[in-house]
Amino acid sequence: IAESAISQLTLTLSNGNGVALSNATITDVLPNGLSIASPANATTTCGGTASATPGSITLSLSGGTIPATGACTLSATVTASVAGGYTNLLPAGVLNTNAGSNILAANATLTVTRAPL
Repeated sequence: IAESAISQLTLTLSNGNGVALSNATITDVLPNGLSIASPANATTTCGGTASATPGSITLSLSGGTIPATGACTLSATVTASVAGGYTNLLPAGVLNTNAGSNILAANATLTVTRAPL
């Protein structure tokens, strides 16, 4: 995206188990320089509550359910005012459910380019 433009950040929460995972909670702390855009448009297909405040650096889910042998998503809009690469890291243990926590980290990079003059 260009500087100060808006991008959709989507976290896909997957479950390879034959039973649904309930009480899913996660808080994604965005990398320095990346923030929740306005409007935040926080949504989830996991049920529960998605939350993100414009200008903040966190996207959260509480009380979600990840379906058996399936996936659900948590999304919000994000922005950055300075060009560069922003790597969003979800460390091991950041996703908690009734069956435990994620054991592997995940990451993705958003590239922000200079706005056209």
